[in-house]
Amino acid sequence: CFAKGTSVFNGIEELRVKESDRIKSMEDGLKPLGIKISSTKSSVKIAGTNSFKLNKKIKIDAKGDHRIAMSFYVLSQVLNKSFKIKDFNYVKTSFPSFTKTINKLKKN
Repeated sequence: CFAKGTSVFNGIEELRVKESDRIKSMEDGLKPLGIKISSTKSSVKIAGTNSFKLNKKIKIDAKGDHRIAMSFYVLSQVLNKSFKIKDFNYVKTSFPSFTKTINKLKKN
C-alpha cells in the first residue's frame, strides 16, 4: 500500500482457501484505512498511498489466520498506530517470538 502507482497480484486464487479467505481478509482490513483495494477470484489490485485514515480505533478481524494477524501487526508498527487484532493469539502457535522480533527490527 506504500508503493507508488497500482500493484496487481495475479494467480493468487489459492489464497481464498487457506485458514481464511486471505484476499477478503486483507480487503476487509485495508479498506477502512482508506486504501483502495479490489479483487477478483484470482487477483488483487492495490492503489499505493501514503495517506491513511487513522483517526479512529482500528479493529482487525484476523479470522483465526495467523498470517493475516502478523500482516496487520507489521502495518500497525510501520504506521506507529495501535491496532486491535482479533485472534492475534494464533500468531504464538506459528511464531512465538514474532512481536519481540518485529520490535527489535523496529529499533534498528
